[in-house]
Amino acid sequence: MSKLAWFQFYPRDWLSDPDLAQCSALTHGVWINLLASMHTGERSELTGTIGQLARLGRCTESEMTRFIAEAEATNFCDVTECHDLVTVSSRRLKRDERERKSAVSRQRKHREAVSDSAQSSERHADVTAKYQNVTSDSVSDSSLDQSSDTPETETKKHNQSPLRLQQPEWDPDDLWLRNFLAGEQKVFNSDRLPLLLNPDFWSDLSTAINGLDLPFVRAEFAKMAIWKRDNPARAPTRAGVRRFVASWFCRAANDRRKQLRA
Repeated sequence: MSKLAWFQFYPRDWLSDPDLAQCSALTHGVWINLLASMHTGERSELTGTIGQLARLGRCTESEMTRFIAEAEATNFCDVTECHDLVTVSSRRLKRDERERKSAVSRQRKHREAVSDSAQSSERHADVTAKYQNVTSDSVSDSSLDQSSDTPETETKKHNQSPLRLQQPEWDPDDLWLRNFLAGEQKVFNSDRLPLLLNPDFWSDLSTAINGLDLPFVRAEFAKMAIWKRDNPARAPTRAGVRRFVASWFCRAANDRRKQLRA
């Protein structure tokens, strides 16, 4: 049974798909049943004989044969045949599966980095405590007060520096986004930028709006800069900056889909 209780479904995209629109109502019904079976099995393709696929598609074998013929003719999904076995796969579900695996990998690396950081902090604390015990016997309190650059002070500054806070690790394919956020965009800086430099946030947002690319992100941040300049009193707070950016990109993605369908 799938751990995911639902999958994203956009009725307008379904109805406006030019390849699927050429198919019969029978093929539409069989395809949605196969998609549900893929989701339930947490996979992006189904392989079996005509009879086995017919049972998954809730149709007869002759109807499944017709479905395969229409799918091959219109290419709304991928169909491959090898001997008596047929494989039907969804390109959209394959992409979603890759993104989920990438997110799981980033989260695992983040947890490992946090664990390593905690162990490192404990080692630093032990070293600092030992140094305090040694220096307290040989240096007076007054001389310690006058010294501002002792190794102990440097260690504390090093550990307390906000730059030492661990961030989730970026996927190599998403480094363009991190570089853009940290270098090119000027809309959110200072205390708001660290909240946006989170790969998990952008991975979830990318999944929600069906993908991000540099021209799209650059254009939307330019629009944000204009809006923020014209509405300084309505600029998002530190706590609400992620919600603001997510809502902005969701609206922009919907507008882009409408323009493509127009």
